[in-house]
Amino acid sequence: MAPDRRKKTNGRRCYLRHASRAARALNNSQAPFDFHRDHDINRKPTYLERVFVGLVNYTKAVSPPPSGQINVDDLIEHIKMQAEGYGETLGNRATRWIDTTISQLKEHAYIIFPSRHDDIVRIEISPKLEAIMAQLVAEASAAGFNHLANPSLREHRILGAYFRLRTKVPPPMTRRELASRNLALEHRLEQHRLICPLEQPQPQPTNEVPDLQGIQLISEENRELDGAHFTDSMYVDDIRRVAGPSRMPL
Repeated sequence: MAPDRRKKTNGRRCYLRHASRAARALNNSQAPFDFHRDHDINRKPTYLERVFVGLVNYTKAVSPPPSGQINVDDLIEHIKMQAEGYGETLGNRATRWIDTTISQLKEHAYIIFPSRHDDIVRIEISPKLEAIMAQLVAEASAAGFNHLANPSLREHRILGAYFRLRTKVPPPMTRRELASRNLALEHRLEQHRLICPLEQPQPQPTNEVPDLQGIQLISEENRELDGAHFTDSMYVDDIRRVAGPSRMPL
């Protein structure tokens, strides 16, 4: 049998690696951003970058209603038209991926789903993302970058690089990670079923039909007894038949 040559994971080393990533992310969120440097224009943007940039120029160009709520269908159409304007084809699953990205932003508190009063799905920009967008406007204005409403392909890539640097959204989970998460959720569901009263077996109603005929016969016997007239001589006659003649004077 061949020896196992896999490297053993060092817990302290993993902890230091995660700590260094957190420190690097904090430094990136505070580091100055160069709006005039080409940020890999040929690099295909992720849907996360498309949604972030779409939210920025949608709010600048389309101007959502005073309530601040954005129609998700309108936002998706805006992102698709923007990609087509750059000569890109998102594919048939673009709507699904954008919906997944929006749910991911909700999970990390960048957007809010308000209460629904109809079938239209709307979102709101959270204070967390509003602060980042306000920082973007201030830094872009200071750098002379005034292309937030209708950015060109190059400017779109620059804005995508800005959000990639300023936000902290982990990449989507792999299939293995999703399978592990599903197993954990199934285990929690089984534990819940063991203690939930609604999941316990409930007494079933009996399907036995009462013996109405027997009840009717007993009722008739009771009525016959109630209607009979008993006298003392009847009881005396019964006693004489059982015990024989009595010598006691009656």
